[in-house]
Amino acid sequence: MPVPLGALEIPEGPKIWRLAMRDGLRLHVEEWGSRDADGTPLLCLSGLTRNAWDFESLARRHAEKRRVIAFDFRGRGRSEFDSDPMNYNPRQYLEDIQQICAALSLHGFVATGTSMGGLLTFGLGVVMPSARRGAVINDIGPGYESSGLQRILDYVGSDHPADSWDEALRSLSGTFPEGSYPRADPATWDKIAKTSFKRGEDGRLHASWDPRISQALGGQDSGDFDLWALFDSLKRLPLLLLRGETSDLLSAGTAARMAERHPQMSLVTVAGTPHAPTLDESESVKAIDDFLEECDRTQRHLGGH
Repeated sequence: MPVPLGALEIPEGPKIWRLAMRDGLRLHVEEWGSRDADGTPLLCLSGLTRNAWDFESLARRHAEKRRVIAFDFRGRGRSEFDSDPMNYNPRQYLEDIQQICAALSLHGFVATGTSMGGLLTFGLGVVMPSARRGAVINDIGPGYESSGLQRILDYVGSDHPADSWDEALRSLSGTFPEGSYPRADPATWDKIAKTSFKRGEDGRLHASWDPRISQALGGQDSGDFDLWALFDSLKRLPLLLLRGETSDLLSAGTAARMAERHPQMSLVTVAGTPHAPTLDESESVKAIDDFLEECDRTQRHLGGH
């Protein structure tokens, strides 16, 4: 059982926990809203290099209705980096999720997973089969495009230090395929940059993830995981799939195949957006809010969480 190391209350913000996992590594966890809230709780799982900042606007929007839990995976954001990079693997992430849920008494939740977080949402069907009440999957599927994956892996393994936010932004924007993000405005780029970099002790801006996560990725055998079988664990649950219109990771064909296997799945394409939508787009906001309201109605009909 992980040990809560104390919580910090932030006015108009979340309760901040530093939770020690079984191996002693401490993770940054945010708990929004009340544990007595009527709405179905929401567990937010970020992408490969991302962190809890990605879900701040979502959490603020729903904190009056439901508990929202977001956290930084080990080696990301404000969580500690692992001394053994081979611990950056899906099985360890799923174990960490289980420990966080146990420590905060979180169950009966809707999981919202971006990219890697979406794949882990599939995996929760194995390790926590009765915990999910629905899922929002953001721009990932059981089959993904190798070119998009390689683009991400090429960037992940380096630190990309920068001397200014403008330099950091140029570095980051150059990782997106040319012309793939016509929707992005200066505010969007600013948010992406400031949630992707953090200032180090040397005064420079550094990647907000441990570049060694690429070592574990290179050592994993994709044949260990039948992603389509894991996806099928969602068949009896409400499911919303968001896809960036210009995504090079989740193709339109894969999204269509997912819809065929899950006839009740809702698919929303976010215009002018690559991998992955930020969840702040108007289409994303409406789709998620409507989906969660429907999940709430279903749970009330069933008599609770």
